[in-house]
Amino acid sequence: MLLTQNRNLNRLSYGFALLFIAIGSILQYITPYFHAQGYGNLGFRLLSILYGCIFLANFFAPYFIGRYGSQKMIVVTTMLYIVSIVAMIMDNHLVVYMGTILLGLSGAILWNSQNNYIVGISQAHNRGKNSGFFVAVYGVGYAFGIYLLGYLISQYGYQSAFYMMIMFAFGGLYLFSKMEQLPNETLKKRNVSVFSVRSLTLLKVVLGSSFIQSLLFGLAIALIPFHVQMVTKDSQLVGLLSAMFFLMPLLLSVAVGRFSDRHGRGKVVLVGIFIALIGLLIFNGASSFYRLLLGMTFVSVAQAILFPMFIALQGDVSTPKTQPIVTNLFVLFKYIGMVLGVILGDLFGVEWAYLISIVIMVLVLILSMRELFDDERLKKKILNEL
Repeated sequence: MLLTQNRNLNRLSYGFALLFIAIGSILQYITPYFHAQGYGNLGFRLLSILYGCIFLANFFAPYFIGRYGSQKMIVVTTMLYIVSIVAMIMDNHLVVYMGTILLGLSGAILWNSQNNYIVGISQAHNRGKNSGFFVAVYGVGYAFGIYLLGYLISQYGYQSAFYMMIMFAFGGLYLFSKMEQLPNETLKKRNVSVFSVRSLTLLKVVLGSSFIQSLLFGLAIALIPFHVQMVTKDSQLVGLLSAMFFLMPLLLSVAVGRFSDRHGRGKVVLVGIFIALIGLLIFNGASSFYRLLLGMTFVSVAQAILFPMFIALQGDVSTPKTQPIVTNLFVLFKYIGMVLGVILGDLFGVEWAYLISIVIMVLVLILSMRELFDDERLKKKILNEL
């Protein structure tokens, strides 16, 4: 399915695909790029700063969305993304750090806006399918960008290849400018403090979906490319395996989303977590390309399952009044997971980061498993608590 009947969903999905052909692929190569430049773990530290800034800015994102609307904020933050990524790949370290901070601040607003927008243009009966379509298109763009950039790096070197990739982001900006604004979005009275949420059940669901999916993502953009580079010494193989993580949703996410629309999301999330655990167990101690390939296959399948559930669950467990703050909570833990994944890779390397991640996931699974087994009970309990 290349297009849906929802024009705004098509523009949002393909816009993000084009944007992350550029931005996502460059971030995927940041750790090996700075390592090749002789700066050691600078790439890990920049990613930690990036997602730390996104985490902090997440507290303010609902204010800007409530003031200006999701569509306008997607356009504005895309322009900031383009400026930021150019700064991040310049030779001046001060400019690199400033670009990283700006990218993080704008990223929080961009992803809160995206989640608000896709929930706003979806209905209960097609929320999973729409989320799966977005994840599939976005993932294909991300995967294509990673593979293309790996090839360009082998031909032209890192910096020249990075500048070539940035051109795709302007196509995304054009599509975002053509999206319609959500009706009455800026007129809603919003509770802009995520600290006002008092639902322990919601927190367990967020940990089991958003946090786990994003912990995987943090490992996939920081530690796993470094691990592959260390074992294979081949930047094209880094691109090939990394691309799988984002290409797998093309095969699975729409079908998974449609299945969850009919049969519920909770059990689907649990299956995704178990598959993720198997993948990380395979990665732990991997010293051959084929074991890395097998580990990435399992982790990629888990990503294809968990990512659309992360989006769809936000609409399931909220009302129009509570949806912005519920989305904000999901995105907040999305970046807690990402930052943790990057930091684990930086501090513990391939020797311990996978094992620590497995322990964390098992603890979250124990905490959230009971809540995720019964979707209807879960929704009623959260709506009552909110």
